[in-house]
Amino acid sequence: MTARRAHPPHTVVPAEYRRQEVARRYLRGEYQSAIAEAFGVTQQQISLDLKALRKAWREAALRDTDAVVAEQLAKIDAVEAEAWAAWERSKQPREVTMTEQTDGETTQRKASVRREGQGGNPRFLEQIQKCIEQRSALLGLGTPAPSTVVNVQVNIKTSLDQAFRQAYGIADRCREGA
Repeated sequence: MTARRAHPPHTVVPAEYRRQEVARRYLRGEYQSAIAEAFGVTQQQISLDLKALRKAWREAALRDTDAVVAEQLAKIDAVEAEAWAAWERSKQPREVTMTEQTDGETTQRKASVRREGQGGNPRFLEQIQKCIEQRSALLGLGTPAPSTVVNVQVNIKTSLDQAFRQAYGIADRCREGA
């Protein structure tokens, strides 16, 4: 490939501009020697320029990766916060309204309201677990060892005390088996 001279010989070109041009030409496939000739510098100088460029490219890539990871972590945090809030709302007692109408000589309407306790919707806990797994994967923390993973399913009608007793019983059995 014949290189055309970018600048007249003996013209001093600022290093920053030269490096931009060196990068452009190198990425197009020009040889270092041809680039050096075009700028009136040695091939060793072009090699040093490329070394500096590669270092800058690596640093930029790391910064970009860190920014993407930080953005994804922020999204996971937001989803997890919403899931926790929804979990708490799902445990709140709900009001059930019943209306009754009787027809006779006069129409009568009766309304009653009762409050029912709820055990919480486990789908929200599943979403929280997914967030934890995604965060761990992004941070390179891996997943827990299979012996430490416990899957507890609680019937919604089960009381919270019973659920804790079940969970503690499973944890005790895991410790005894470990």
